[in-house]
Amino acid sequence: MFGIVQGGVYPDLRKYCAEEMIKLDLPGYSIGGLAVGESQAEMIKIIKLLNEILPKDKPRYLMGVGTLDDIKKATALGIDMFDCVLPTRLGRHGVAVLSNNKEINLASGKNRKDKNPIDKDCKCPACAEGFSRAYLHHLVKEKEILGIRLLTLHNLQVYIEQMRRIKDSVDKSISDKRQ
Repeated sequence: MFGIVQGGVYPDLRKYCAEEMIKLDLPGYSIGGLAVGESQAEMIKIIKLLNEILPKDKPRYLMGVGTLDDIKKATALGIDMFDCVLPTRLGRHGVAVLSNNKEINLASGKNRKDKNPIDKDCKCPACAEGFSRAYLHHLVKEKEILGIRLLTLHNLQVYIEQMRRIKDSVDKSISDKRQ
């Protein structure tokens, strides 16, 4: 059971809520209310504040935040877990996420004749099995469920790889500090 630290973009409310949650000595702490229209700068400001307050030895979960850039920045500020509908929502709308945080709209006509995979280095079923952007465009335009599923699997694979790179970077940093 995690306590949810609320308080909008108001540092005094966030601090008060965090301190009250800490008194409960919970297994972990969630940060809520930062995926409802705040700017990234406001989100980062609150995460930095809570990084100073929340216990470092317990998991921290940032609720509903999920662009690759947000995840990278929040992880650097002490966040351990995320959840977000973004990779699946984008897939349902014909959009593939790339590891460089860019997106490809496969519903767009410019992909109609593109024989390339979404990403030649990706290990998702769509890319690994050689589904072309043109074929995925066709599936999306025809509202075939296979297109949505392949794009969703692709997007999730990109997120998994991002988290793997972050974890490897943290592991390397820890290893370097020990030496």
